[in-house]
Order: sequence, then structure tokens, then C-alpha cells
Amino acid sequence: MNTNLKWLVPVIFILTLVAALAGLWPATGAPYPLTTFRGEEVLINARGLYYWDTVSSAAQMQANDLVALTLGLPLLAISFWLSLRGSLRGRLLLAGTLGFILYTYITMAFGAHYNALFLVYVALFSLSLFAFVLVMMSFELETLPAHFSDKLPRGWIAGLLFFAAAFLSLAWLGRIAATFTPGAVPALENTTSMFIQAMDLGLIVPVCLLSGLLLLRRRPWGYLLASVGLTKFLTLGIAVSLMGLNMARVGVPVSPVELVIFPGMALAGVVMTVILLKHVKESPTVKPTLHKPLLHKIDCIRLYVPDLNAGLAFYRDQLGHRLIWRSDTAVGLQLLETDAELVLQTEREGQEIDFTVPSADAAAIQFAEAGGEIVAPPFDIQIGRCVVVQDPWSNSLVLLDTSKGLVVTDTEGNIIGRQEI
Repeated sequence: MNTNLKWLVPVIFILTLVAALAGLWPATGAPYPLTTFRGEEVLINARGLYYWDTVSSAAQMQANDLVALTLGLPLLAISFWLSLRGSLRGRLLLAGTLGFILYTYITMAFGAHYNALFLVYVALFSLSLFAFVLVMMSFELETLPAHFSDKLPRGWIAGLLFFAAAFLSLAWLGRIAATFTPGAVPALENTTSMFIQAMDLGLIVPVCLLSGLLLLRRRPWGYLLASVGLTKFLTLGIAVSLMGLNMARVGVPVSPVELVIFPGMALAGVVMTVILLKHVKESPTVKPTLHKPLLHKIDCIRLYVPDLNAGLAFYRDQLGHRLIWRSDTAVGLQLLETDAELVLQTEREGQEIDFTVPSADAAAIQFAEAGGEIVAPPFDIQIGRCVVVQDPWSNSLVLLDTSKGLVVTDTEGNIIGRQEI
């Protein structure tokens, strides 16, 4: 875990606790009606921290405070503790919970009427944003799919994400479309604009669609975004459900559809989150062939020279190593009693040892699972695929396969093509 998270998460926990308790703190007062400059008739709460917000907005914010206090903070503590122990499930939960806190306090910083906790909202918005980014950067995307069971119901999870995107789009676009009628008064609840709708339509809906599509295609980002999205929906769905119930309790009109759909989405989110976490494996699935020795042989030893002709003059002409092949930036020379090559190259300084493996992509998974680090994820090279890794003692290794075929040269060693596999 990134060391910065070890202090960021506890600070976020404390500030969220303060914000939630302050929002729920009992207060007395009598709500009063107000006509906004747009002509909207609203009822001002006139009590507690949310004194200047409407009764409807205050009911929603207090429902969110209750969820943050009873669900968000326990999840944050548990996921943080699991993450410290190296748990992948813990990190996925932590990312989703931080996403919930980030979303919540973006809305509070920009949507709640100014109150004594404004700077707390700003701090939570900033801290949870950076913490969320750090957690997302901690995942090894190349090996992440191998941590999920093949029995994971990807179709059902993607379906829930697509449904959420469709429902939010229809619900919010319908509310926006109602303002296009001449003389219509936007239902802004005494705020300046539809900031919730802006966030959902501009961020949540696209992320739902993208994560569902990528998950169906078994792409690494699909697994990550779906995991985070489901965890976020677990908390946010319950929060929105309680918002509706609390609004109904204080006499604010609530659509029966929303009272049914949001709890249903919350329940589906809980079920799918539990199913997804059950299908997460702390150790990735390694193909049976990978139990064999990973490194097959030395492909080449690469040495840096500032000038190829000068390098050839020394190693070929003076030391006697025969030229095998050459390109614009490198030459391959023969080593006796082995089929490994001595490669002189001008692209980057330093010495490098390249090993051959059956599959660079599979080797990356096995190396990371063994405790190594992936320095450069698998990428294409002329003869196949390549990955740069580092062992626990900071030794860098280059692993490559020849899945595209070895090079073909002319009589002078110039590369003219490659063998077809």
C-alpha cells in the first residue's frame, strides 16, 4: 500500500465522522416558506447545520450522513485494515468506499448552502480524491483478471451497470426536459443548478457503460471499474433509498417509482457486490504450464555503444565475434558454445540480459505473483512480445517470446523480414 494512504485514510475517517455527526445533531426550529428569485416555492429547513437548505435537501443530506456513519465509515475501516494486510478484496472495497465519500463531499462542497463545515467538506473532497487515485494506481492491471474466477457472472453485473446508467439517464433527462417548457420553473431546491444531475450524467453514467462493456470483454479496466462501481452503488444506493424515505417522512413529495427503483438497485448492488467479492482470489489463477521453470535460456546480452561502427570495430574486428544480423540501431554478434547473442545497441545506456519465455504475458503474471514487480507491462517487439520485470532485490530482467517468428537476414546480415510461425 502507498505510504501516503496510511495517513490519508485515517484523516478522511475522522473528518467524515465529524461531518456526519454534525449533520445529524438534533436541533430545533420552524421551517418557513420561501419563493426563490426564479419563482420556485420551497420550504427552508431553518434548523441545525443545514439551516439554509430546503427541508427536502436537508432530509437527503441527513440520510446520507446516516449512511456515512453506519455503513460508509465501517466499510472504510474494514477495507483499510484488510488493505494493510495485503488483501485485494480490501483494496477493491477501499476504492469503492473512497468513491462514495468523494461523490458525497463533492456534492456537499458545491451543493449544500454555506455552513460552518464548508472547509471540512472541501478537505474531504480533496483528500478522498487523492486517496482514491492512489488506490486505483495500486492495482496491477496486467494480472488483475487472473484474480477473478471464470464463474463470475459478468453478464449480470454488466446488466446491473447498464440498467443503472439507463435509469439515471431517463430520470435526470426527464427532469431537465421539463424545464424546456415556456415559463417552466426548474426544480432546483433553492440551489444554482442541477449539480447532482451534472455529476451523474457526466461521470456516473459513462463509467457504468464503460465498465460494463469492458467487463463483458474481460478487460482489466472492466474488472477494476466494475468492482469499484458495485461497491460505490452499495453505499450510494442505500443512501439514495434512505433519502427518499426520509423525504417522505418529513412530508416532501417523492415519486413512487423512485421509492421502488432505488431500493431495488441498492439491493441488487449488495447482492452483486457480495457475489463479486466471493469470486475474487487473493492469488491469481496460474495456468498449469507455468509451474515449470520460467526462464528458458538467455536470448542475448545487450551492451550500449554510442556508435555501431565503433562497436563492430572492437567486438567483431578486434575480438573476432561474427556478425549475425544488423538494424539501424543494433547489431547481433555470435557467441561461441551457445546460441545466445551479444547485441550492441545505441538506443539506451546500460547492460541488459534478455531471457526467452514461452509467453511474455503469462510470464508477467507468474513473476508478479511470485513477488516481483512489473517495470514495463508486456508490449510488442519485432519477433513477439516483451516485458521488463524486477525481482525483490531490484535486479531488472527482460523477458521476451518469439511468438511472431525469428528475423530473416540477407547475406550481409541486414534484416529483411521474419520467419512465419
